[in-house]
Amino acid sequence: MALALAILLLDLVSWAKFGSHLPAVLEKVYHNDNRDFRHLNEATLSHYVWEKGQVAVQDTLRIDMPELEYQAMIGEWRKTFRNDHFMGREEPWLEKKGKYKARVKHNLTDNKWHSCKLSMTGMHRDHHGDLNRFSIKLKLKGEDRLFGGKAVNLLVPESRGFIVDWCANQVFAQQFGGLEIHYTPVMVQVRKQLPVMLLREENLDKFVIEGNRRRESILFEKGYKGPLKDIEGLKAQNIDFEVNSGLDDSSRQAAILNEASRLFNQGGPELFEAIDEKLMMAALGAGLAFGSWHHLVDINLHWYYNPVNNRFEPSVREVMADPSRVYQDIGAPQAWPWKERQRHYRNYFAELHRRGFDLAPDYFAYLLKRDGELAYIKLDKALQTWATGLQRVLQDSSMQQASHQFYGYWGRKTRYVHHELLGRAQNLLQSFQTHPCPEADSVAAETITWRGRLAFDRDFVLKPHQTLIIQPGTQVLLSNNAHLIWYGEVHAMGTATQPIVIEAKEGSHSSGFMEHPQGHCEWHYVHIKGLSSFNKGIWKTPAAFTVHATPNLIMDGGWFYDNKTGDDMINLFGCQNFSMTGYRYEKTLSDAFDSDFSSGLVKACTFVQIGNDGVDGSGSTIDIINSEFDEISDKAISSGERSYFFAQGNRIRNAELVFVAKDQSVLKVAQNDFTGNKLDFAVFQKKPEYGPARIEFTGNLTHFSGLFQNGSEIQHTGPAMKTVKNVEDLLYGIVYGKATVK
Repeated sequence: MALALAILLLDLVSWAKFGSHLPAVLEKVYHNDNRDFRHLNEATLSHYVWEKGQVAVQDTLRIDMPELEYQAMIGEWRKTFRNDHFMGREEPWLEKKGKYKARVKHNLTDNKWHSCKLSMTGMHRDHHGDLNRFSIKLKLKGEDRLFGGKAVNLLVPESRGFIVDWCANQVFAQQFGGLEIHYTPVMVQVRKQLPVMLLREENLDKFVIEGNRRRESILFEKGYKGPLKDIEGLKAQNIDFEVNSGLDDSSRQAAILNEASRLFNQGGPELFEAIDEKLMMAALGAGLAFGSWHHLVDINLHWYYNPVNNRFEPSVREVMADPSRVYQDIGAPQAWPWKERQRHYRNYFAELHRRGFDLAPDYFAYLLKRDGELAYIKLDKALQTWATGLQRVLQDSSMQQASHQFYGYWGRKTRYVHHELLGRAQNLLQSFQTHPCPEADSVAAETITWRGRLAFDRDFVLKPHQTLIIQPGTQVLLSNNAHLIWYGEVHAMGTATQPIVIEAKEGSHSSGFMEHPQGHCEWHYVHIKGLSSFNKGIWKTPAAFTVHATPNLIMDGGWFYDNKTGDDMINLFGCQNFSMTGYRYEKTLSDAFDSDFSSGLVKACTFVQIGNDGVDGSGSTIDIINSEFDEISDKAISSGERSYFFAQGNRIRNAELVFVAKDQSVLKVAQNDFTGNKLDFAVFQKKPEYGPARIEFTGNLTHFSGLFQNGSEIQHTGPAMKTVKNVEDLLYGIVYGKATVK
């Protein structure tokens, strides 16, 4: 009788807590414990071999925790996830996770123990399958770094579809120019347990922004037309924003977040015009390529505000969390004619709308209203690009190696996903070849010609389908803070006797911006005077003239003079294969020419009375040839953040510093004439996420003045150079150089 009463009581408690009778609960526990045991044994038998040079080594992380901290974490897993979420209604784990003391050591870097905080991460069961193998997050202390960052996400591989997100992000970056989130398989051993394979997902912070060759800015999550939603229980928390990476400038950050909140909450044309169209079409195309909607939900669709071109860029993350559902055919086109594919695309957006995800359907509806059938053509092209990119990535030797060197549970699943993705990509490509879409009937091209004297007291915007031709001798006067914003081709055809002059009226904070990812632009004998840094609402750039993502830019014979505000006279950002010849920079407030993630040539240019640096580069490859530098207040030639500079045949006088290499940059110096300067060389590491810099000099460095930081790579014809502990503490106006004036 007592036993029956006890069983009845347990059954009532079971129903009250889990919504199931005791037999069902026990069956569920048995089933999942058995599955977890089998799953664990398969997983721990897997291993990963990474070929590094000629030596096979295991990429392994060891994690150690005090006994009490470990038991507390396991207790949290048992109570919060197993009982409250899994055995209950399987709701997402939205509560804040605990943080526990730990230390971590990576065998492929310094192989030293680093203190950190460890916490569990992830909302659903795919992150928390069993006690010995679940997703975790490490946050290192102080200036310690692991994989280049302070935070490390180690995820159960199936939570990212094994290689699904890995492949998707490579294609998104390589084919569309989107943000890439990097993934790396790593063997992880917690305490003395058997090592298991986890997938390292790059943390969404300032390092992923920098690693993607973007300018520092905001990386955030935002709900569409309200707070974050799309997951049960999330909307009730009324979270308007989740900021993954922000700015040191709190007022600037607040302005961007306020504007983003306003735009996303109201939706409509103003928001959609602010979204980067190419990348948004890529995100929509990813859904069709993978048969997925998961990456388009609020909580997964992270946004980066690009401060260079004033656009919101989407990410592609969690393309499909459950690999068993990745290949569901939401209507993947097989050999359908063009009109049938249009119907399929309409069905896809109807399915998204049915699920309650309105951003993507609303965005595409806006494109349809604006562009008509051209919207379908753009989406079709995006899907073709995905198919081409997936085939290329999956057939790449490194991905082939990755898919076939894993064993056990990981290996079987990885090879299956690899096979299915490749087959899907090839089927799609065959379909497009059989039934291509019509060529885009784009907006009719238009040519605008400037000649004589022109005055603008409001912004002039050149649209992408327009071409601007500026005739010799044209004079442009900007007033009332008017900006020149050029998205189309620009051909400025000045001559030595009839230069083109673009000038800001005294008191007018006018600026220029140009972006043209296709075709080429040319500036011949363009004189630019008195411009200021770009400032238009939240859109702010540090240069008087900014050129973004414009390949094959030709500049010769011009003159930049007397900018009024800003860090740079001109900034090239993401411009490949530029050529700047015979340009003169004079009387600049701060830096003259700044290059970010660009490549090209600076030849026979003149830099005189420069407020800070003459040529400054980050992540750039530049040859500086036969140029003149005089009266340089800071650095004549400065390479930083993994740049490669080659300086030859230059004449440098009256500079605070002549050649500077920092943060894993390489500066090669040959046959230059530099005398009468305060400091000839400075080589150092400024940012902890980068490594030491390298200087290659064809002469003997002992004949020149220099500061070389410990660990710097120094190649010259003389003896080993004396190094010092910290070079940066002596620069930037402290002993040498000049602080930046903004």
